[in-house]
Amino acid sequence: MLKKNIKILFVNLLVLLFLCQLSGYGLAYYYYNILEKRYTTQEIPERVLGEKIFNSIQINYRPLPQFVSSFDSVTFYWNKPGKYKLAIFDTDYEVEHDENGLRVHNSDTSRENVCVIGDSHAYGIGVENNEVYSSILAYNAIPVSLVACSSFGTVREFEKAKELIVKGIIENPEILVIHFSPNDTSENMDFVNRNFTQKFKDFASHKKYYQSKEFKLNYDDVYSILPLVLRPLDAFEAVNSAHHHYLSRKSFAYFKNSKSSPAKKQKQEDTESNLLDISRHYLSMPEFSQVKYVYFLLAASPKYHSDKELIRFESILKRSAAKLTQEFPFEASTLLIPKDNDEQYYFHFDDHLNSLGHQWYADQLMYRFQTESLFSN
Repeated sequence: MLKKNIKILFVNLLVLLFLCQLSGYGLAYYYYNILEKRYTTQEIPERVLGEKIFNSIQINYRPLPQFVSSFDSVTFYWNKPGKYKLAIFDTDYEVEHDENGLRVHNSDTSRENVCVIGDSHAYGIGVENNEVYSSILAYNAIPVSLVACSSFGTVREFEKAKELIVKGIIENPEILVIHFSPNDTSENMDFVNRNFTQKFKDFASHKKYYQSKEFKLNYDDVYSILPLVLRPLDAFEAVNSAHHHYLSRKSFAYFKNSKSSPAKKQKQEDTESNLLDISRHYLSMPEFSQVKYVYFLLAASPKYHSDKELIRFESILKRSAAKLTQEFPFEASTLLIPKDNDEQYYFHFDDHLNSLGHQWYADQLMYRFQTESLFSN
């Protein structure tokens, strides 16, 4: 009798979970149609969705072109001037872009200038303007411009910096900081394989769509903000992820990477060759002819990458720096967060640097600048 009741309870639970999942799909579809067909970004009223879901849509997504960027003919989108209140999980923060879309801009024509290029890691997702490591450098009287936008690959970072230099908005840098993220590889490969120019043409072709539909969330975006009770499949995945998160990271990493596959080796080679090709391509241009020092920073959280992966990424950057030093009349080196207690420098549920991580990079860069006498003043 007990076994029969347990079976009935189990079947009822499965039916309930199925109905919840079905309701989630239906509700997401309803919300998606409202957002896609009836309202623009500026006109979505909270009463349509409810305050919680409305706020989630407005502030919790990366990349961020829907709300803090506008169309750019070269890089597809770029930071939109103005102040914006955002959030990353339970952390509220505010970003501010100047009239050129720069979050940090402290150029000085009479001194050596630093240019930091990167994606959301260099941009400072999750931290206030004054907590970004570029901003800390500027606060300490170091001329620095931060050319970073969420989701950019290395080519778009270089291209935007080049554009700003040509326009006279930022100075030709003497010190270049390249904040590299492993997820740049696929976009970088696309640029290199298509000889750079075709990819930019693809971006330009999206202008009409981007400008006519600024609100660019897809169905999955809308579905993912519903409560987990309406997404039991996602809830199960979240529980499973949390379970693995609290396992010993080293033992899990060893299990996960105990065998090196040809695909992983090929990806490593692609990452290194593309990063080098792109660096050579742009550092040979007149806009970067004054560069006398290059730093490679690695954007890779130990929460999302195993020790073996981190060592591989670090090796790629070190070899790239060594080859550039041999080929160009400047020094290149790497700056990497040490593995001891490195988790404290990242958000708990996100792979971006927290304020401690940004402070660490700022301190280390200032120390390097001082010991290597990179500034004349």
